[in-house]
Amino acid sequence: MNPIRNLLAVTLAVAAPLAALAQTTPNWPSKPIRLIAPYAPGGGPERVIRTISDGLSKRLGQPVIIEYKPGAGGNIGFADLARSAPDGHSWLIGPDTTWTINPAIYKNVGFKTSEVVPTNLVSSLIFVLACHPSTQVKSAQDVVQRAKAQPMSFASSGAGSPAHVTMELMMERAGFRMTHVPYRGPAPAVQDLIGGQVDCAFLPASTVQEHVRAGRLLGVATSTRERVSTMPQIATLQEQGFKDFEVNFYVAMFGHRAVPADVQARFQKALDETIRTPEVNEAFSANGNKPEGTTPEAAQKELQRVSAQWQSVLKRLNLALD
Repeated sequence: MNPIRNLLAVTLAVAAPLAALAQTTPNWPSKPIRLIAPYAPGGGPERVIRTISDGLSKRLGQPVIIEYKPGAGGNIGFADLARSAPDGHSWLIGPDTTWTINPAIYKNVGFKTSEVVPTNLVSSLIFVLACHPSTQVKSAQDVVQRAKAQPMSFASSGAGSPAHVTMELMMERAGFRMTHVPYRGPAPAVQDLIGGQVDCAFLPASTVQEHVRAGRLLGVATSTRERVSTMPQIATLQEQGFKDFEVNFYVAMFGHRAVPADVQARFQKALDETIRTPEVNEAFSANGNKPEGTTPEAAQKELQRVSAQWQSVLKRLNLALD
């Protein structure tokens, strides 16, 4: 069965079990809460995660302990959540791509998407198309024309990563090609981009903004509908003629599908209140990201849309990662 189609079917089905579990759990939380983060310590949106864990702890009256579980594009952390007791004492905050993209490109993700469900889109991550100054490009159309005229390369943080699939989608839409150079994470990709070993890359705004300000990189376009608040001079791809081009990635909260509905509701309330605090908004804004905060139903609907968006790209790439 097509992994993406299977994922979409699962998405439509996960809301019902959550709503059906209407029993009350008066003693929740009865112990510290685990917040799984599928990143290496110091990596990912660490400041945001710590700020959210502090806010949840304050509102729920129990310590919220961050457990870093890096590896396999987030699969290890998601598998940990899938194995956890569905009592509402284990949650995961991490990239939506582990849930939307990984099932289509990994031979075995180690978890079932029917067991781990999105409950809140905490923040949207804005990606910026950045290029080395030697390319002398000033717009996305300049990149297209230059790539059609001479060989160009683009970096990513690995095959199937957001940086990879976003560039593949842009190339598919505009009818041009560049050579893909995958790296083991964003840090070496940025290093070689600054050094001129590769020409361009789609990378998180938080990763490239200081280099753009310093002139080490050219900020060419953003992948989202809105400009980056910390780099408002960079136009979106839509503004530059790429009609309906909108790529959203998220930091999302995930829970076990069998968490009781009343526990889910209480956790959701605490999370919503935390996301709307000045501390969390400041943590997001400093990285050029946008705080969201959604219902479980809205989170599932949006990730269903995102999954469908990648279908043609992932089918063409035909990736099969271990």
